[in-house]
Amino acid sequence: MTANTERFASLEEGSNDTATNLLAGIQRGEDEISASTIFVVAGILEGVPFNNDSPQNTLVPGVVDLANIHKTFVAGDDFLVSAGITSVSLVSYNRLGNNDGKNLSGPRQFRFK
Repeated sequence: MTANTERFASLEEGSNDTATNLLAGIQRGEDEISASTIFVVAGILEGVPFNNDSPQNTLVPGVVDLANIHKTFVAGDDFLVSAGITSVSLVSYNRLGNNDGKNLSGPRQFRFK
């Protein structure tokens, strides 16, 4: 399961649109393949189920394709929104370094908050 917030990754043909392209894109270090997507791919390859509890689009089409091939369960899209809970503010305790607030301030990072 992941609950970190990342910027929205663009869906790009040849990069993260199919299982084959996603695996090749990871090998090439494609910019539009997020850390959470790499995390879920590692889990799928090990047969570990995955629930995405964050608003970013971790479960890009290539991930879903790979999960189907490996018959591994993946699901989820921001449990707060799905539960009808909306945020009125974002609070950071700076656990991950000095750029937490800055990282969430950009439009791509804040897209689903």
